[in-house]
Amino acid sequence: MKVLDCPEQTGQPSTDSEDELVRFDVEYLLKCLGLIRSTQYLIIMQPDTSQRNLPQPDYLVKDTQCNLVVVEHARFFESQNARKKLAQKLRSFNVAYGLLNTPDPADLGKRLTEFFDNKLAKGQLASFTQCEKILLARNRWSDARVNTLLKAEPYFNPQCRQDCDHFFLIVSGQLLEIF
Repeated sequence: MKVLDCPEQTGQPSTDSEDELVRFDVEYLLKCLGLIRSTQYLIIMQPDTSQRNLPQPDYLVKDTQCNLVVVEHARFFESQNARKKLAQKLRSFNVAYGLLNTPDPADLGKRLTEFFDNKLAKGQLASFTQCEKILLARNRWSDARVNTLLKAEPYFNPQCRQDCDHFFLIVSGQLLEIF
């Protein structure tokens, strides 16, 4: 795992449109990869919107050499069960919801592994064998910070790693390459 050397992402646009927020993140990824790889990327298709009944990635992209890249976008949360338990605890003590649940590196690595394997099990990238396959996620776990994520690397052991070429996570405006 490493933080990529690219500009920090600016603040998200003020919108309720999930499509706009996903595109904002994907464009940031493509800008960073373009800088690092000395190329440009062009979004050519959004398979998930045109074929909603099939497992499809969010974006199909090509670079200046016409190499194809598929990008699946997701949001990385703390597990649903943990969020429910925390909410129940806070309600029972009449505490305002939103207190941070700071993960330790082992818990974070385990959760990141679970997230990755569950996301790939949905099959959005499976039929794109001729393309570079990228999973891009935005961190939505309140207190999962870059430093803790970097320490979680030894605990990240996905089963489906061969089904994805790169896994990136946007954390506090920075692009973290998981692998």
